Amino acid sequence: DATDYSTGLLLVFDPQGRVRWWARTPDNVGPSVEFVYLGGDRFAWGGGWTPNAAGRPRLLDLYDGEIWDSGAAIPDVESSAFHHDGKRLWDGRWATLEAVQVLGEESSFGGFQVRILDPETNAVASTYDAQRAVDEGHLPSGSWDAWHANWVDTQPTPEGGQELLVGLRNLSSVISVDADTGDWRWRFGPGGD
Repeated sequence: DATDYSTGLLLVFDPQGRVRWWARTPDNVGPSVEFVYLGGDRFAWGGGWTPNAAGRPRLLDLYDGEIWDSGAAIPDVESSAFHHDGKRLWDGRWATLEAVQVLGEESSFGGFQVRILDPETNAVASTYDAQRAVDEGHLPSGSWDAWHANWVDTQPTPEGGQELLVGLRNLSSVISVDADTGDWRWRFGPGGD
């Protein structure tokens, strides 16, 4: 049913357009899922339309089903609100994009948090909460869903570190922070640096 956004259907087609494999996301995840082929019959996915615990990043195998669930790495997984994106990163670790409340100048509003997970140790390697960007004056205060974070990734920096990138739809911007320290690097977009 094309009008039912409660679940997503992940499909793999062959070059002739035939469905060769499919998987249904858990209830209430919806269609806004990052779904990536990793090679070797493996797929990563995470995110979702509605922020909820079921949208956490996962690893699927064509034949063996779900083989890694980031919930084992996240102590508060059942109360976390994973949203829009969650993926395997270039270095083998995983990133979450989560909806959290941020305290602004006048009231709280919807912000974001990113956690980098290590699947080998099933531990959270680092966390970045947008509250820090507001407190340090890098992102404006707002109301409701002022920024609408909907994409996350990392990449190496020229200095040998790693930067965390977050797409903010309502600001038409991408921001960069140091993935290990959370120090602000830059903002690309209107009003950016």
